[in-house]
Amino acid sequence: MKKRFTLSTVLALMLLVAAAAALIGYNRASVQLREQLEVFQAQKEELSKLIAAREIIQDQFVGEVDRVRLYDSAIDGMVRSLDDQYSHYLSAEEYARYQRAADNRYVGVGITAAQHPEGDILVLEVYEDSPAEESGIKAFDRIIEVEGTPVTEMGFEMAVGAIGGAENTQVRLTILRPDGTRAEVNPTRRAVGLRAVSSEILAGQNIGLVRIRNFESGVDRDFREAVARLQSAGVRALIFDVRFNPGGQLDVMRPMLDLLLPEGTLITLRAKDGTEHVFTSEPGEVDLPMAVLVNGYSYSAAEFFAAALREYDKAVVVGEPTTGKGYAQRTIPLEDQSAIILSIVEYFTPQGRSLSGVGLTPDDAVALSEEENRNFYTLTLEQDRQLQRAIGVLTQQLPPLPEDDAP
Repeated sequence: MKKRFTLSTVLALMLLVAAAAALIGYNRASVQLREQLEVFQAQKEELSKLIAAREIIQDQFVGEVDRVRLYDSAIDGMVRSLDDQYSHYLSAEEYARYQRAADNRYVGVGITAAQHPEGDILVLEVYEDSPAEESGIKAFDRIIEVEGTPVTEMGFEMAVGAIGGAENTQVRLTILRPDGTRAEVNPTRRAVGLRAVSSEILAGQNIGLVRIRNFESGVDRDFREAVARLQSAGVRALIFDVRFNPGGQLDVMRPMLDLLLPEGTLITLRAKDGTEHVFTSEPGEVDLPMAVLVNGYSYSAAEFFAAALREYDKAVVVGEPTTGKGYAQRTIPLEDQSAIILSIVEYFTPQGRSLSGVGLTPDDAVALSEEENRNFYTLTLEQDRQLQRAIGVLTQQLPPLPEDDAP
């Protein structure tokens, strides 16, 4: 016999289920609310000192308080406390300049720079017909002050950003020369563009030379075009020059290596929590003997580019040991158009090696003198001993040219 439920019984059961569900939901909401309140309380306690300091400054400082600058400085201080020379805070104005520079276009004085071990700005290259050249700045000068403020106080990225600015305005720079003398210069900023990839066929060698100045936006496209031109011209080997290259974006470097490497692991990124992201390469389109020129001013993506080619036995590395940067940064925009550049992952070569602190040791070591480095961008091809060594190494790998084709 089937048991029948009255309407009232069904309604009562439904109300009980609804009440139970509501109670469960309430309990979950209560737990979540309690957890959020605990987090809020912890954050409040952590920030109480900062808030108190802000209120004291606003209430008691006898001068004017620039609230934007106050908060910018607070964030900058937090990032500085990490003691990571590659992590920086950029104000909204500095971030805008940084984005333009990442496209190889900006208003500035016309230099390629890197961070000196002592924290100031080391000039690697001075562009031809640039404000920097006109004001007497030379390669290997150090910019130690910008508008009277020491670069070590401003931070490298902020100082580089401050050198840029509105077109047709001057910037006051204090220069420390390699001989220890100081000079003050006042170049007038103007629009400066950088051709980051250049190529040529070395006369009488049938070897293509590709100079890569950085790994910023658009360089991968220009690199592919340069390599294609050289291949169409029938070169028998390639030399890639990444000396004085301050690095750039991994997303730009990866397709460049993809063009040259066989199928396999390209780069491994390891985050703080230990998770790894492995990027692989497709079969490359270039099968020629190669060499890469490096020196102590080949940073980040530049030294990784050379290391990856060597680990796949695609290229011999010639020059001097590289810097040893093994962390990749992410640019994280904030609500007011400022940004934090933060080291977020460690990267590893195809064979799983980190370059951090050790860099890359060349297969064939050739050191340039201080004078040769200072005059690097005016050396002739014949005077460039590192280039000449790379040519010699590749020439030994190549079969003799047919007599009809010999130069």
